[in-house]
Amino acid sequence: MGRGFQPKVLEGGMVAWRKAGLPIKEGKKRLPIERQIQLIVVLVFDRRIAGVFVNPWFLVIPGFFGAG
Repeated sequence: MGRGFQPKVLEGGMVAWRKAGLPIKEGKKRLPIERQIQLIVVLVFDRRIAGVFVNPWFLVIPGFFGAG
């Protein structure tokens, strides 16, 4: 607390802050966790199919995720 900051409670939260036109510093946009999981599931499923029908080396990727 000795760094010159005076924390306060903002009535209305970020919605009120945005409506007031005050500056907002946002981080990098990222995919939601649900979408990340969907992409991993598709990746693993596709590589399993490719490992069975194309080349067994494709099974390395599902094996990697399964070992985790």
